[in-house]
Order: sequence, then C-alpha cells, then structure tokens
Amino acid sequence: MRAVWISLLLVVGLAACQSSPPPATYPQITYLNKQPIALDVARIDVVVAYQPPLKAPNVEHRLPVSLSDTIARWATDRLRAVGSSGTATFTVLDASVIEQELETRKGLTGLINTDQAARLKGRVAARLEIDQGGGLATGFAEANASRIQTIAEGITLAERDDVFYRFEEAMAKDLDRELEAVVREKLGAFVR
Repeated sequence: MRAVWISLLLVVGLAACQSSPPPATYPQITYLNKQPIALDVARIDVVVAYQPPLKAPNVEHRLPVSLSDTIARWATDRLRAVGSSGTATFTVLDASVIEQELETRKGLTGLINTDQAARLKGRVAARLEIDQGGGLATGFAEANASRIQTIAEGITLAERDDVFYRFEEAMAKDLDRELEAVVREKLGAFVR
C-alpha cells in the first residue's frame, strides 16, 4: 500500500511540474490601420542598420516581438511607390532598449511595499531618403522617439513580457506619428 501512495505522489508531483501554461504569443505590431503615404518613386528599399549588442544592459533582444522588425515594417505598411523612377530608402537607425535595475526597499518595509525594480529606456530612429536618380531631386527625413517605463518588482515572466510588448507598441506609435509628420514636412515634394 505504501508503494501505491509513493507512486501516486510521484505522478501528481510530475503532473504539477508539467502543467505550466505555454508562453504567450504576441502579434506583430503593424501600421496597416493607417493611411498609406504615396511616394513619387519606383521602388522602396528597407535597410536595418541597427545591430543589437545582445548583452546587458540592452534587452531589445528579449522583447516578445523584434523591435527592429517593427520599425522596418513601418516602411512596408505605410509607404507606397507610385512613381516611374527613383528610389526611397528607409533605414532603421536605432531600435534599442536598455534596462537599468533600481534599488528596492529591504526588510519589513520592502515586504509591505511594491517598489519599481527596473527602468526601461527605449529609443527608435529611422531615416527616409529619396533619390530620383539621374541628377534629379533628392531629399531625406529623420525621426526618432524615446520612452521610459518602470517595471514593478515581483511580477511574473508573463507579466514582464506584457510590459515589454506594451512598451514596444507605444514606441512604435510614437515613431509613426513623428515619421508621418517629418515625411510630409521635409519630403512633401515627393508625396502624392
């Protein structure tokens, strides 16, 4: 009888270890809900110049969705080539997120209070260059956005991923506003 109980406890223990939920999947951040910007060029190239260092304090490689890909997607979702010549080159210059640990309270005060344990500092930047070729007009526009967010101590990994995703989504929206404004202002002659 004792062996049955031990076997039962082992089975229950193993089942408990294997019952953790699968990691959440997050949708790609897109700009498809925004009006496209038509450019008087025949082709649009996208270049990702930013190379993440893949080590602390940078954490962009730990985001649930690639920040570089999200920024590059702006060009494919928002820009349309409607001309017969020339090239627009969209370059992702920065897509960095740095995490800084913050000091939290210890002892009894730390037990009854929830402190902010980390600070995220993100920066995204992009450049759009127009080259009509053959000695015709050229131009460029650059935009950037930055954001700071704190993360509370004691959150789960899933909650942390949610914070990362919302942080990235907010930066992408900020950059979208900046890019649209600067493209219309600086490259208005090429917008159709």
